[in-house]
Amino acid sequence: MHHQQMPAVSKPAYEQQTDALRHLATAIRLSGESVLVIDIDGTIRDINDAALAFFGHRNLDDILRKNLADLLLPEDRARASANIHKRLAGELIGNLEFEFVLATGEQRWGELNPTILNNVDGQAVGSIIVLRDITTRRHSEAQLRYHIRIEEAVAEVSRIFATTIEPDFQWVLSILGKVIGVNRTCIFRLRDDDRTFDNTQEWCDEHTPRSIARLQGMDSFRIQDVIDRLRRGETFVIPDVNVLPDEARTLKKYTKNLGIRALLGIPLRFADGTLTGAMGFEDTERRREWSVEEVRPLRMAGEMIVNAWERKRTEEALRRSQERFTLIAQGTNDGLWDRDLITNETFLSPAYKEQLGYKDHELGNEFTTFESRLHPEDHIQVREAVQEHLQYRTPFRTEFRLRIKSGEYRWFESYGQGLWDEAGQPIRMAGSLRDITARKEANAHLERQVNERTAELARTNAILATHVHELKAVNQELESLTYTIAHDLRAPVRHVHGFVSLLKKRLPDVDAKGKHYLTVITDAVKQMGEQIDALLTFAWTGRREIQPTRVALDRLVRQVLQEEKRGTADRDIMWDIGPLPDVQGDPTMLRLVLTHLIDNAIKYTRSRPSARITIKCDTVTAHEAVWFIRDNGIGFDMRYAHTIFDVFHRLHHTEEFEGAGIGLALVRRIIQRHGGRIWVDAAVEQGATFYVALPLPT
Repeated sequence: MHHQQMPAVSKPAYEQQTDALRHLATAIRLSGESVLVIDIDGTIRDINDAALAFFGHRNLDDILRKNLADLLLPEDRARASANIHKRLAGELIGNLEFEFVLATGEQRWGELNPTILNNVDGQAVGSIIVLRDITTRRHSEAQLRYHIRIEEAVAEVSRIFATTIEPDFQWVLSILGKVIGVNRTCIFRLRDDDRTFDNTQEWCDEHTPRSIARLQGMDSFRIQDVIDRLRRGETFVIPDVNVLPDEARTLKKYTKNLGIRALLGIPLRFADGTLTGAMGFEDTERRREWSVEEVRPLRMAGEMIVNAWERKRTEEALRRSQERFTLIAQGTNDGLWDRDLITNETFLSPAYKEQLGYKDHELGNEFTTFESRLHPEDHIQVREAVQEHLQYRTPFRTEFRLRIKSGEYRWFESYGQGLWDEAGQPIRMAGSLRDITARKEANAHLERQVNERTAELARTNAILATHVHELKAVNQELESLTYTIAHDLRAPVRHVHGFVSLLKKRLPDVDAKGKHYLTVITDAVKQMGEQIDALLTFAWTGRREIQPTRVALDRLVRQVLQEEKRGTADRDIMWDIGPLPDVQGDPTMLRLVLTHLIDNAIKYTRSRPSARITIKCDTVTAHEAVWFIRDNGIGFDMRYAHTIFDVFHRLHHTEEFEGAGIGLALVRRIIQRHGGRIWVDAAVEQGATFYVALPLPT
């Protein structure tokens, strides 16, 4: 596109400057301002470094002899050339403002302050132009105008809601959508199930297809993160759908399917904070950042929409309340009351008066009818209940005593509901009255029975506590007896073993049957010794006082494994040890637990060419840590899992696997004394997994 040329003069007119002008050119280059010199047709003849930087050039040769109009936006060149020409001719006063295209392609606003250059004959041959960057100012002015337009739009929306009983929401959306320059605005409402959304209104510009039919019955579970933020009252912003992270791929797919590039979501919540919907603003063409100055008035518009819904909801509630009141008045024996809080006008139903012992015509419809009959001790609590309901809108239910016609006081129960105006001020209250004297008397009788039963239970509990104490004492005696018997048996068993050994030496020529007898006696004595030792250990775990402290299971497992590996050097065992948590417990007793469980895993994988034993953490909650030890050994049938922790109970013969049959019972006792749990999961020939839950350190 060609720029519009200014009237041409002969080139020597510019070159015939005086020495003073040449000195001026030197001053221009040294000036701190952005300065350039153009001739009469707009060609740049000189320029200093500051002006060169303004246009985005580094070399003087890149811009000299270019026409100034060529640096403008194409649509501005004709107007700019005409204005510069008028300025040089003295027809235009003041500075000129234009938007330039830089060497980088960016655009920048500049203010031109030209001074005419005349030759010796007084003819204009060009102009010295002081150039000032006003980009920031122009952008600020544009933003200010934009925000003023938004404020004016919101004011118009406010006027619509203030003057219209049934506002046109689509018209409201069009006002907001046009002023902020989006392609689509919409309103979503949340159904009563508090999960499903429907697009109820939308506005689209002439280039954007309607989407409302596609956006019905939307399950909020698909975009739960968005819904959670809206429930908290937060604005939801997507500047660019294309850069959403992988974890938001569902939202990204949903928005891209609708052709959305940028999105702003405004929560629509009732005064109590309940989410009822959302208002969306969609740009289908460009990335967009949403400033606080844009969002704030849009949130105000959202509040106006919710207020309109709230008003309609209140009116509907009032209509239903009136219908309900009419039905109740006609179909219930309860007394009904209705009081205008502004005028104090009061209505008392015939059933209300009948419960006080009066006929309808014997009592007036006045608030004093209630107030004068209220028991003196109940005045304060009734007044506080009414005030709390009207101030905080809490459910109204209270009990009090009223004096009836006979002069006696009877108990009554009253339910009520207030009505508030648009400003939130209470204007009316209505409710019901029911005689509950019989119920009160029945409750009092029941309370006496409960107290008697409670006293009886206390006596029974005391007896049970005594029995428990006695049982504990018996249990302690049994443990002491077990320990004593086991301890006392050790010496005789050792004597038998010793004498059998002496017998073998004394009778070297005993026959085969005799040797067999001696071997059977030796093995039996050995087994008895092992069982006695196991019983002593079992009794010790019940008698020993637990010394709880913080126990690092990681370190404890490593210590036990270091000892166990010495006896398994000839075995192919793969150990898989994961990070284990710290727990609260007695280190000595927990070491015993680990030793027995690891011994079991080693023993019952003996038949495997390659054994695998895993010790890892399963879960950690706020109060306990669960870890497990798993092996690929012979396992067992889970039908017998309930017996595996019993004393002396074995699932395998001693000929197959050695042991006293007390190890797992010992483990369970230690874990239970720590306030923990132990359970097992296994299958025949598929190994076993023992789970242990222990409390976390305090």
